[in-house]
Amino acid sequence: KIMTTTKKITTTPSFLFRSSDPTWNNTNDKIVVEKKKRIKKRFRLFRRKSSKSDSETVIDEGEENYLNCENTTGAAACFEATTENNKNNIWKRDKTQKVVVYNQFSDDPKAVLEVGADADIPKPADEDDVVVKVQASTVSYNDCALRRGMCLSITNPVCLPATPGMDFVGNIVSVGTKVQQEEKWNKGDRVAVLIRTGGNARYVVVPQSSLVEVPRSLDSAEAACIVSTYMTAYQSIKSYLVDHKTVSLVEKKILIIGATGATGHALIQMARQAGSTEVYATAPNKLHRYVESVLGAKPLPMESWLSSVVGKMDLVLDSVCEDGFDSAQKALSPTGSLICIGMTGLYNNDTMGAFGAPLMAHWNMAKAEYFMSQTKFYDVWTSFNTSPKVFKSDLEHLFLLLRKRDIKPHVAKRVCLSEVSEAHVYLELGEARGAVVCLPWKRSPLVIGGVRAGEYGEDLHKEISGVYCSEKITGIGFCVCL
Repeated sequence: KIMTTTKKITTTPSFLFRSSDPTWNNTNDKIVVEKKKRIKKRFRLFRRKSSKSDSETVIDEGEENYLNCENTTGAAACFEATTENNKNNIWKRDKTQKVVVYNQFSDDPKAVLEVGADADIPKPADEDDVVVKVQASTVSYNDCALRRGMCLSITNPVCLPATPGMDFVGNIVSVGTKVQQEEKWNKGDRVAVLIRTGGNARYVVVPQSSLVEVPRSLDSAEAACIVSTYMTAYQSIKSYLVDHKTVSLVEKKILIIGATGATGHALIQMARQAGSTEVYATAPNKLHRYVESVLGAKPLPMESWLSSVVGKMDLVLDSVCEDGFDSAQKALSPTGSLICIGMTGLYNNDTMGAFGAPLMAHWNMAKAEYFMSQTKFYDVWTSFNTSPKVFKSDLEHLFLLLRKRDIKPHVAKRVCLSEVSEAHVYLELGEARGAVVCLPWKRSPLVIGGVRAGEYGEDLHKEISGVYCSEKITGIGFCVCL
């Protein structure tokens, strides 16, 4: 009922051009959020916190008093008397920095990825910096490649120790002196940031030049998927439209090589958003039904897709690079274009080279950029550094599309910091059907006797109800509702 009271949003006239949205401002979003907060029930979770040194259960004073009460009335009295104490303890644990880190490059994520020890909240390192409290960050195949030492940039390689995470969404908690004087960004502003490394943490220090405002009504996990994944899809298709001096893909045949991951999902959605009705996608045979019914594309077998599309495609988007982009180029029509956006196939079958990424990867990138006709190579990090204003403008447009639900990111998994290493394995095995998002404030699942008894909510601020288990009542769970 609350959401239906907002003004109707006008539709975007074309893929490239934006329309002003009178309801897209943080003031309106904040009003809606406040209304929701006033009418929803509040839940408070009391959860066991396991010590790293032993297996003893740590229970604070308020929770212990509650468990020792013999009747309902006494329990309520004990609970009310210690509510404030419990609240202070919860928020005391909340104000710590945690970060995923690796100190060496390795093909085994579980061997090198670990959550660092608790630390103080960082402060702005420069007068132009801000500190952002992360709500959600992505776990992507790019993180896996950098963890293995496969960096395409020779002049600016990844330095160890490093933290994975290419992008994130969060709220500003402190600002540098120059930022405070300019008053462009303030504490509490919700922002999105693209960074090459560092996103899988609770707090991140970034320059204000990298910030983009995020509407408060957007889901944090979905908004994080937009920053690099959907931006790659959007700008790749946009470059084709600009080169061919058109504003849509109507009556164009599109081929997407490697469509089951997060980037493949985004490419299909953006191609259909741009007006294409003939979108072809390569995928394993067992996922053909999923590609056709869920993603809305025409599936092609991974092994023998070229014979059915050779010389017919107006636009080919290749993120796999199985044979140096040669097959992808053969699928083009005489006026078609090939845009290379990744080399996951090459990374899976090779190891770290003398210059970071394997020499074949450097050669394929140079070949696509300078020697192959009708071909371009796109990298989202390069795009951001080359044209930051264009990048930010396009990102704001994508947030508008997400707010109107014209695009719908599919989040395959939401993991906590301690599960990032498992997410890397999940991505490298090719099992992800969508994006993987890290929620740094999500607690690790509670395990009793090898069985997960329940999970903490996505965010402390959402105050989602959960399950608390005690040694005194092993196997029995109960919820405490305020």
